[in-house]
Amino acid sequence: PMVLDKSDARRRSMMTTRTLLVALLINAWFNFLPDAAGLQRCRVMAFFPSVSRMLKAASRHSTKRTLHERSRINARSLQALTDDSVPSPTSQDYEIKHYHHKGWKISYRYQPASPGYETFTPIVFIHPVGIGLASWFWNRMFASASAAASTANDNGGHPELYAVDLIGCGLKLGADGWDPQARGLFFPKSWADGIRTLWKAEIQRPCVLVVQGAVTPVGIALAVNDDVTVDGATFDGSYAIDSLVFASPPIYDDLSSAIPEAELSFNYNVWSNPIVSSVVFGVFEQRSIIRFFSNMFLFEEKCDEEWLDYAMEEATCNTLTREPVKAFNTGLLNHVSYETELQTIMQTVICLCGTGDRRTEKRKRYETEMRNCRIQTIRGGNVLPWENPTETLEIIKSLCRDTATAADGSNRKRISFSLKDKIEPVLKQWLEGQDNQFE
Repeated sequence: PMVLDKSDARRRSMMTTRTLLVALLINAWFNFLPDAAGLQRCRVMAFFPSVSRMLKAASRHSTKRTLHERSRINARSLQALTDDSVPSPTSQDYEIKHYHHKGWKISYRYQPASPGYETFTPIVFIHPVGIGLASWFWNRMFASASAAASTANDNGGHPELYAVDLIGCGLKLGADGWDPQARGLFFPKSWADGIRTLWKAEIQRPCVLVVQGAVTPVGIALAVNDDVTVDGATFDGSYAIDSLVFASPPIYDDLSSAIPEAELSFNYNVWSNPIVSSVVFGVFEQRSIIRFFSNMFLFEEKCDEEWLDYAMEEATCNTLTREPVKAFNTGLLNHVSYETELQTIMQTVICLCGTGDRRTEKRKRYETEMRNCRIQTIRGGNVLPWENPTETLEIIKSLCRDTATAADGSNRKRISFSLKDKIEPVLKQWLEGQDNQFE
């Protein structure tokens, strides 16, 4: 509604209160579990924000904003949803396809290149991991690409678009679920290998890789690992990944330091407990809870009903959709430091941040530590491809190039430079061992 009356405000306040009570109960349960249960007495769990932070956010939303301010925010959100710059996706914007990788059936969304852009660098999207999240996260990017291609603008075309589901995700589209009791995965290697197979089977040329949020380690693994063998075929990341976009990534320090093994073990024991996971997911898979946390942490304004519809459909289609979320919340993607890999990436990298993202300042180290990285800021919070798809797509397209006209060997030059960068230190060390016999 455009205007909130007092009864509606009271109802929202009661909903917030119920959410906080649930949070307090879960926190209390975890904090006072006896040590005999095999779970050490803990601070607030890594998967759950601290209660003080929630209380502060709830206070900010409930007491500092008047009814007039709330109605103004809702009006602004409604305007954003009805604005032509945020098109709604349709089934005509993409095709649903599947492929097989090591016995897994994996789904992806595909949009062919618009006329005249068939030889441009394709774009591959990797979705974030969370309750109800899958490749649908990129739907508005597809819709924005279709809308731009239908205009008379010379720059409105787009290359091929691929939005792949990570192993264990996309069950709503018919992909295989992941049962950890039947088959294990390595993180981030297994998720990266699934995308390597898609590249070998369908893409087969340099692409722009776009990674959202905390699954950035998957993009790093794809970009830096050369000569990886997948199903008997070789994947060279320095060739296959032409450039990268880190959309709302973790701060640099979170990627350059590994989560301690004791913390990983503790998190794993908690998430693998069927009672704990059942209770937690039973709470967080509710529409009101998804809305609450989306508004608090993801969106600059308010999340929309379309976002909630997609999240609910994916989250409730099969209980196996919970397994990738458990692995992610355990911290398995961050069991090692990626500092060396970040500092050796040769490709161009754009670190894309939203104006409403408070972590932008803490991401400055991407620019100072990486060889060829720049930070760009656009309107939005932490889900820019959904909130601001038009600007996001334009920035990504700036990295695409016409490979048919790139006859200068630019890609080969970059690969050769990467090889030189690896060989030079070894050669220098060998020469120093020759007592300076060679000048």
